[in-house]
Amino acid sequence: MLFLVSIVAMANFARADETSLVTINSVEVDGTDLSSVEITSLYLERGNEFEVEITVTAIGDYNDTQVEVSLYGIHNERVNDITDTFDIVAGTTYVKRLTLELPDRMDQGEYELKVRVEGRSGFQSEEYILSINTARNDVVIKDTVFSPGEEVKQGRALLTTVRIKNMGEKDEEGVKVTFSIPGLGLSESDYIDELDAGDSTTSEELYVKIPNCAEVGSYAYEVEVKYDDNDETTTETGTLYVSEGDMCEAVEEAAPTTMVTVGPATQDVKQGASAIYPVTLTNSGAEAKSYTVSVDGVVEWAVATLDPAASVLLQPGESKAVYVYIAVNDDATAGEHMFTLTISSGTETLKDVALKANVLEDGKSDFKRGLEIGLIVLVILLVILGLIVGFNKLRGDDDLEDAKDDTETYY
Repeated sequence: MLFLVSIVAMANFARADETSLVTINSVEVDGTDLSSVEITSLYLERGNEFEVEITVTAIGDYNDTQVEVSLYGIHNERVNDITDTFDIVAGTTYVKRLTLELPDRMDQGEYELKVRVEGRSGFQSEEYILSINTARNDVVIKDTVFSPGEEVKQGRALLTTVRIKNMGEKDEEGVKVTFSIPGLGLSESDYIDELDAGDSTTSEELYVKIPNCAEVGSYAYEVEVKYDDNDETTTETGTLYVSEGDMCEAVEEAAPTTMVTVGPATQDVKQGASAIYPVTLTNSGAEAKSYTVSVDGVVEWAVATLDPAASVLLQPGESKAVYVYIAVNDDATAGEHMFTLTISSGTETLKDVALKANVLEDGKSDFKRGLEIGLIVLVILLVILGLIVGFNKLRGDDDLEDAKDDTETYY
């Protein structure tokens, strides 16, 4: 990542009680001449070396002279370079080139760059203040920790944690940390949701398993950190050693092996109907082997049966299918029901498979409910009709009585 470096030259003084050996004519950083009266801005890449070129003119003749350049203000780190001793002759100009490296851990702030020419009889020095601004986006890898260590046995797990720090000005989101061993085809990643500017954090444990029969020897690993919407990448590489373990022989002794293939893991089935889950077993070993298929988790809502049987015997290289029938109860609750299919051989469980039945309401239930509603409506209509008939009959009797009264003869 890049630094913006603003450099301000300070006054150049020789101590009164010391003899000036030289006049410092110029100081260049990475090819740019530093001015003693104005700010010089440079872009320098952190973690890389840059050249400091110093030109001096001797005031007198002196032996065993050295030129040193130092960068101060970096916590627990000394960054400097110094020439071998050389003799100088009055009036002669000398050009010395030294190299400094900006540390990866360098924070934003002010640092002092000092140039010093010293001999037995005196010295001359100049100081420059560097105002350093970090790049907008800059995430560095601080440390990588392995468990059990940088040597791991065949067939064993390797856990890796990566410590990173945001050295940039901007907060980062969605930082991806990946650990990989390309030679073994192993890789594992972790995402860090947020990493504020200046903060450090450690990834979750990145788990990889060394293959049981991996070749013994050294393997290169890589730690990769992607950030700034995957536009920026920081990488670190190193070497791990895989030593001999006892897992490779165990795998060879574990033959024969078995392949288990299960059909659709989720099926729709109506109340009162059945679903079929096919299971194919393949014995790829060198000896005959017996297998058992069992079903668990259906007692409360269905009945499970297996065809042709729950146990099968397979010869070497032979394959057979076992069909699991799930007969759903008429009153089973509609919705998703989970159950487990277990394939075992002797006392060893080879595979557990989670299956699901999506129970649907039977269409007959809707028809039945319609009949019930129709019957209720019919009863209501009959009651209303009965009331009307009864009312009309009552009214007819009253009219007949009135007619009799009108036709009666009095004497």
